[in-house]
Amino acid sequence: MNKEKRLIIKKSALTNAINAVIFTNLERKLTFVNSAFLKMWGYNSENEVLGRPFSLLFDAKKTEDIMQELVNNGKWQGELVARKKDGSQFNAYLSINMVKDPSGEELCMTGTVLDITKLKKEEKILKRKLEIERTISNITSRFIGVYDLNKAIDTTLSDIGTVSGASRAYLFLFRQNGTIMDNTNEWRAEGVSKEKDNLQNLQVEMFPWWMKQLNEKKIIHIPDISQLPPEASAEKKILSKQDIRSLFVLPLHIKNELIGYIGMDDVTRIRNWDDEDFLILCTASELIANAIELKRLESELIESKERYKRLVEKTNHIPYVMDINGTITYVGPQAEKYGIIPENLIYSNFLELIIPEDRESVYRDFRNAMELGIEAVSTFRIDTPKMGIRCFEDAGIILKDDEGEIVGLTGMLEDVTERKRMEEKLKTQVKEARLLSLLDDLTGLYNRRGFFTLAEQQKKLSLRKNEKMLLVYIDVDHLKKINDKFGHRVGSLALIETANIIKETFRKSDIAARIGGDEFVVLAIESSTMGEESIIKRLLKNLDKHNNRRKKFYDYTLALSFGIAHYNPKSETTINDLVDEADRLMYEQKKLKSTSGLNKKVISPKKIIAPKKF
Repeated sequence: MNKEKRLIIKKSALTNAINAVIFTNLERKLTFVNSAFLKMWGYNSENEVLGRPFSLLFDAKKTEDIMQELVNNGKWQGELVARKKDGSQFNAYLSINMVKDPSGEELCMTGTVLDITKLKKEEKILKRKLEIERTISNITSRFIGVYDLNKAIDTTLSDIGTVSGASRAYLFLFRQNGTIMDNTNEWRAEGVSKEKDNLQNLQVEMFPWWMKQLNEKKIIHIPDISQLPPEASAEKKILSKQDIRSLFVLPLHIKNELIGYIGMDDVTRIRNWDDEDFLILCTASELIANAIELKRLESELIESKERYKRLVEKTNHIPYVMDINGTITYVGPQAEKYGIIPENLIYSNFLELIIPEDRESVYRDFRNAMELGIEAVSTFRIDTPKMGIRCFEDAGIILKDDEGEIVGLTGMLEDVTERKRMEEKLKTQVKEARLLSLLDDLTGLYNRRGFFTLAEQQKKLSLRKNEKMLLVYIDVDHLKKINDKFGHRVGSLALIETANIIKETFRKSDIAARIGGDEFVVLAIESSTMGEESIIKRLLKNLDKHNNRRKKFYDYTLALSFGIAHYNPKSETTINDLVDEADRLMYEQKKLKSTSGLNKKVISPKKIIAPKKF
């Protein structure tokens, strides 16, 4: 084959290459472009670009940097922005080299170009999802055991505004029975004016349309303020005064009581707020509402203690005196409030008043006081004739005779029933707040609390978008045998391996959790690529892959049982209903595996129990 034919073949290959190919001479003028280049840049013919400068394709300054690198090192590759014929831009990856003859003389420059616009968009979407997840985790942990609520809210608004690219993020709270609202907290992006001071003591009745949406528990999503309906004229006026062009607001509720709202706005552009904005704002609204309720309970408890202190000062507590044996010698008339007749208690033993379950500890405190001469501090319950079982607190003072001998005890019985109830309620609220940690320490998946918190948010999103979901319940078979044979460390590794199989099977956007010792659940949006059959195939494939790899280290086969329940947004099914149904189907499968002799491996997809569709 002669040289001319070889050149024709090479030129044909370059012309028909999938990637864009460019040649330039040493004067940086384009001497060759292929069909892929013309399509990528939007030109109709090579004659439109041949002979024109290389800088026509990219930023001029960037072109100079590339040429300098070619002179110094003979090649350059990297990402840059390309400019099409019509002036529009796209993300490109360029690899270009200086071509030299055997003697080292420079001949020309050749390069290939890839359009990476789609890839960059996917990277941006993934990065945003990770930012949202990290922000939600930070917000959640911030409200566990929170002491400075105002600081926690300010930091949360900063997180929300930053990750959503908003101009402002804010919290409004109602007072005076919901008739007045104040902008209590505000975050602003750099260069955005402060509005908080101008939004105090606002009469709620001035904004009837706005309040109607909030009272009906509706999300206020306004992509374009100028398109507000005529009945929202008052709202439009005050929003326009703040230069707001779009906003997104969620109501705040405590036990169905509207206490305020949280929101974001944008003063730079009209925009549709997306699902991630909804998710992060919804999470923040619930956490802030819970924290506000907790602070209210703490204030109520403090007020309760102050109230009881005032009662003591008015001698509403029950004074008493008893001898060294615990025999009552005096009870004040305040006991009559509880239906107790003081005279009937004289010469009786004080332990007879106390309910049996509390007597041992109270008697121990009394004996220590008598023998050691210390204060007798006790809390106990008395079943009173008029008010039922009441809780009393006592700090008895030692009585001594003239010679310093201990002869008895005196004190005031304080009724702390209501205070104890409030303390128990507060403890419950604090415990619930601390349980808001979302992640399972062993596997890195969500824990039970994390799953149900995020699953409820995902359900709301599914309702908004009318999307179907799948809930998969997975159980590790024979984990106890693995623990007994290899030890609990290997058993824990089996759980971690199961979590890795789940991560490989499902998408990052799906909610995967370990909700029990060896029990896992996954909530996934149903789609053409994430259906029941495809889930089963991927799960079995990943399981086999892990089992084959593990046999080099531990001689056991990991086996899983699972059940799949379907969610239809048109039904009234709860997340708990889905979990229960998938759990039931999982146990039916486990039973079928046992009876069919397939207890050492995952049952064939054809033998899976048919999932229930709600």
